[in-house]
Amino acid sequence: MSEKRLLSLRHPSGISVQVDPVGAALREVQVLNAFGNFSNIALCPLPPAPPVRDASYAGTTLAPCAGRIPQGRLQLEVTSVQLPLNDGANHLHGGGTLSFARWETTGVTPHPQGEQCSFRFFAVDGLDGYPGNREFTVTYTLARDGSLCISYRAVSDRPTWVNLSNHAYWNLSGDFTGTVHGHRLQLASREVYANDEAHLPVSRQPVGGTAFDFRAPRSLAEAMEAYPQDRQLAIARGYNHTFVLEGSGSGDRKPEAAPAATITEDSTGRRLRLYTDYPALVLYTGGYLQAGMPLCGGGKASPSCALALEPQELPGSASCLLRPGEVRQRLIRFVFDTV
Repeated sequence: MSEKRLLSLRHPSGISVQVDPVGAALREVQVLNAFGNFSNIALCPLPPAPPVRDASYAGTTLAPCAGRIPQGRLQLEVTSVQLPLNDGANHLHGGGTLSFARWETTGVTPHPQGEQCSFRFFAVDGLDGYPGNREFTVTYTLARDGSLCISYRAVSDRPTWVNLSNHAYWNLSGDFTGTVHGHRLQLASREVYANDEAHLPVSRQPVGGTAFDFRAPRSLAEAMEAYPQDRQLAIARGYNHTFVLEGSGSGDRKPEAAPAATITEDSTGRRLRLYTDYPALVLYTGGYLQAGMPLCGGGKASPSCALALEPQELPGSASCLLRPGEVRQRLIRFVFDTV
């Protein structure tokens, strides 16, 4: 990756964020630990040589539709659309084009809330099978309080399907040679979707008494070790599941409500809290990350070396439908501190 193409957002405290016009991606997040030391906590693979793409989607914008669509079949009111299949028999993360294309940007600009950088992509009708000439905007803001906000905006001239998200992976230790299983997680969720063998959500179930109950903080290792025979954990090599967020019902939740997710890492004292108005959140603990994947700054990734928190719409939800004249806006906010 050329350092020249990266754009830097900086905070007086020393927090810095690197964003990339390719994929409108989040590449690095430098934050303090409890001992006053900075390190990058976002997984940043070295881009493979074209035409190979980074199968992890690390840090990229997922557009126009995060997640999997079974058999690539999209029902838009009375119209049926067949999308390309790029994940076995299914369609994944909008087909991948936008996650690896160069987005337009005006660069870093001052903002009353802090430093900001916006990316824009105009997707023509039929790109990756989706109807509508669509305009997507992703804006990163490193706010004066040190939080990182990602805001999304989408419009279309035809009915289409939109479910934008970001695929950053986190390891709060800053050491990607180990696993994140020691991280403690808390989720504002009472229900989770069980998956089939192809990682497709098939049924909504309560989390109580299962490995998916993170209503109170506990480590990923503790949750998994308590249920060693859990078939869902075996399929995902950990977690790759959609959690229904409290306060959302079947639609929006208030982004200023309690955090949707909180992760902490004891050795560094770092904490990350995620706020969003999305009704669901996918937790992926990186069980299928490629062993030996080279990383920016040196080192190599391994399975489960980082976890992704992907806010998005409920699976198959009508809220993914975007009609002409509507403006779809969503927000993800990360707060970094120590405990």
